[in-house]
Amino acid sequence: MRPLICALTLTTVLLGPLTQLAYSEVDADERLDQITKRIDGLESRIQRTGTAIILFLFAAFCALWAQNTNRSAVLWFILGWFFHVIAVVVLLAKNSNDLREARGDPPLNQAWVIGAVIIALLLVAALAMWLFQHQW
Repeated sequence: MRPLICALTLTTVLLGPLTQLAYSEVDADERLDQITKRIDGLESRIQRTGTAIILFLFAAFCALWAQNTNRSAVLWFILGWFFHVIAVVVLLAKNSNDLREARGDPPLNQAWVIGAVIIALLLVAALAMWLFQHQW
């Protein structure tokens, strides 16, 4: 009986740290999964914040231009927020016409503005497809 107790005690002493090591590896894997999920959440929040800042800058630029040319700043802020690239292209075309009229030149044909908007839409679509293919 005594050799059996000694063998069990010796086995427990020798194998005890190994079982603790196995448990700590499981805990480490769980912690790593938790940390990975938290980092993914932070990355998505940062991306959303960056997008909101860029949209705000587009909108603010459009509103500032509208304010300086006696147009509705609120309307152009909204247009800049929702149609950012298109609104800036239209804004540049309108600004060009305003400058031409100030010099006494005839304004450009509205077809030019429509063409510029179509080109901007095609560029945005091409950029979106490229980003989608590269998983950005």
